[in-house]
Amino acid sequence: MFIGRLDGKLVALDQKTGQVAWQRQVVRWQDGGTITAAPLYYDGTVITGVSGGEFGIRGRVAAYDAATGKERWRFYTIPGRARSGTTRGRRARTSGSTAGRRSGRPPPSTRRSG
Repeated sequence: MFIGRLDGKLVALDQKTGQVAWQRQVVRWQDGGTITAAPLYYDGTVITGVSGGEFGIRGRVAAYDAATGKERWRFYTIPGRARSGTTRGRRARTSGSTAGRRSGRPPPSTRRSG
């Protein structure tokens, strides 16, 4: 059994005893990263991703050997390095009425006729 934890660790448990077989620090929670989705097991490989883009971490998916926990491969979902000077812990400042709009015109449902 494999568990992704909020502190960024991927943990393998022995199915017979329930004891920890191995654990790996996949991402540092101190940097804003965490594991929120259940890891996927396939053919001797455990695949997991990390969460925390809102805190400036670089998104990625990685595969680990199910028996040893050794990383087999890593794929970054965001190109390049994470931006420096991110607004860690602060929400983006967007107005609800203009967020996501491409033009200066209001959406059709709010336009005044006449």
